[in-house]
Amino acid sequence: MKIEIPKLLLALRSEVNQAQAAAGANRLERFGFRAWAWAMRRPRIYEMLGFLGSALFGDREKWIRRVPRLFQYGPLAGWLSQRDLPPLPDRSFRQLWRERRKAGKN
Repeated sequence: MKIEIPKLLLALRSEVNQAQAAAGANRLERFGFRAWAWAMRRPRIYEMLGFLGSALFGDREKWIRRVPRLFQYGPLAGWLSQRDLPPLPDRSFRQLWRERRKAGKN
């Protein structure tokens, strides 16, 4: 028998996604991705959000554990209890890039 398992899995996954969309289960995820895409299309706003994030989590140590309690329930709770992101860098990529460009012009 030549069962095309990859195509079958894709079809089943598509059905699950359609059922979730019909139930409204992924509205928050969709909103999050749309907000992220909106910010990514606006470099200055993206940079300001980076500065804001850096200011909010300035101690640079175990900062993911300080996320709002709202995000510490559900599937993120188990993940956050065992993991942490690396510390934030002292300077953003954009800051380093500007410094390098200034140094190259001199």
